[in-house]
Amino acid sequence: MHIRTLIFIIFSLCVSDSIAQEQTVDDFIYKLNSCERIRTTLTCSLTVRNIGILQKLSLAYYRSYIIDNFGTELEASSIAFSDTGLNEKQLVTNVPVNINVVFDGISPQVQFLARLRVGAGQGVQFDNVSFTDSLAKTQYSGVVREFLYELKGCNKLQTTITCSLQVTNKAATKDLSLGGGELVDNLGNEFRTYKRYYGTTEKSSQPLLTGVPVGVTYVFEDISSDITEIPRLIVNKRAFTGVVFRHVLFTNPQPVTDYDVGKQVGRNECIANPVSCGISTSSVTNSVGANKLTGLSTRGYIDTNAENALIAGITVESTSKKLLIRASSVDGVLNPQFEIRTFPDATLIHRNNDWISDPTINELQVTNNAPSRITDAATIIRLSSGLYTITVSPEDKAGIGMIEVYELD
Repeated sequence: MHIRTLIFIIFSLCVSDSIAQEQTVDDFIYKLNSCERIRTTLTCSLTVRNIGILQKLSLAYYRSYIIDNFGTELEASSIAFSDTGLNEKQLVTNVPVNINVVFDGISPQVQFLARLRVGAGQGVQFDNVSFTDSLAKTQYSGVVREFLYELKGCNKLQTTITCSLQVTNKAATKDLSLGGGELVDNLGNEFRTYKRYYGTTEKSSQPLLTGVPVGVTYVFEDISSDITEIPRLIVNKRAFTGVVFRHVLFTNPQPVTDYDVGKQVGRNECIANPVSCGISTSSVTNSVGANKLTGLSTRGYIDTNAENALIAGITVESTSKKLLIRASSVDGVLNPQFEIRTFPDATLIHRNNDWISDPTINELQVTNNAPSRITDAATIIRLSSGLYTITVSPEDKAGIGMIEVYELD
């Protein structure tokens, strides 16, 4: 696998970006329409047309993969015909059909696909594939086994999440029993559905007439109140199938974080008595002032292209240094996040998106070093002697950002 990847990287550097995004394999013409990345999920849409006699085309996710511009290979999570949600279909002559193939876990640093391999029939591949970056949505739809599932929204109330869907039978009238549900939150925790039912009833099975939409509800309880979105939601989950919605935002307004509500009392106690939270009393005087050196402060335009990240390099010459690191929005549009890595081996030391979710939240507030915007990023960290890089990137929208590094001792 590693040999194949290395050989391909050398080859792809010599290939023009103008390679046609249409390939013919056997009696099938495949056209790559688009690829879209939403955070860590990449979805590619293709059209296939049979130019031979009536014949069946089979799809296989385990024969579908991408190789990104860093040479990393990633297998597909799913592949299906978009009109039926099935992985097999009889294709009549010259009637185009659409295929969607999905990859989970793509790095936000990836800029393009060196290769896209789609496990359709004998397999088809496209080289030097570009993709667009999009924001997470609040509504999604998908077809699985000839049923159209439309996610109307997920409502979060304290520790309960209620997701409303609309299901439409695209085939002949038949029963549909609702399978289980699974929710993975942005902290990586998995939760199973508490209950599921049609409409306002408690029924989980009923016949669905052709073309008549029916409301469905999935309820999850005992969810962490800290979560801010649903990275993965699966409904009607069975042994090897399920309807998957990714990066789902809540449709009702949410507190920015549980730190601002349920944990407010604990935070106030830390401010009143720092020692009780493990913060030394000497740290309280470690706010940035005239007697402290500003190690670095720079600003620039940042977008989702890795080449346009804001990168600062720092050197710690003494045995160790306690540092305050902040990444903030200058224009009020950017929602910055940063990573601290060693240089040159790029070992991840620490990352933060919103400072109110950082482990040093209490110390940031006690020492008056917390950013003014709750969506800015910050941490207080002790780094040992060595070289480091701090990379600032946007969570979603591009904008103008600033990075600051201060010595605290």
